[in-house]
Amino acid sequence: MQRYFFYLLLSMCSLTAFAQTGPEANGIVRQLLFIDSDGDGVDDTIDDCYKTPPNTKVDERGCPLLVKDLKTIRININFDVDSSVVKPTYFAEVAKVARFLKNNPLTRATIEGHTDSDGSEAHNRGLSQRRAQAIAQLLVVKYNIDVVRLTAIGFGESKPLVPNNSIRNKARNRRSVAVIRSLKERRL
Repeated sequence: MQRYFFYLLLSMCSLTAFAQTGPEANGIVRQLLFIDSDGDGVDDTIDDCYKTPPNTKVDERGCPLLVKDLKTIRININFDVDSSVVKPTYFAEVAKVARFLKNNPLTRATIEGHTDSDGSEAHNRGLSQRRAQAIAQLLVVKYNIDVVRLTAIGFGESKPLVPNNSIRNKARNRRSVAVIRSLKERRL
């Protein structure tokens, strides 16, 4: 009778539980209890991802089967000479990144900062880092994106978009780029 109430209690708590018959030892059959609180088919005692969403395919540890589908969106935000201030004209580009990140919670963004070739390499590396951090800070402060999902990297003048041989080209190289890679679950 007590066992009945125990199983009834487990069912009422929305747990998936059932007994399995274990090996017979000295003529006694043992009952092994299988508890699967998130319904993914993996016993809670070995489930590493215990809050798996319903209908998610999981591996033997209870974690979602994920296939790396890389999706990359690139945006360009240009800066004035020797400046890391994001102009309001580029806020829509930042909002585009924020929207994508909010709609895709398994994504992370790398914000790249770049400069033209004017100035020393050390100065340009620091300036490009400040540019990348300015974009990341906007995403955190204005759009509430979790800081752990963002990485800011300054490349200085090492990755020009176009040759630094004209004023127009140098302006194009003073930029930040958001590279977003998402890890999306593909149903198997």
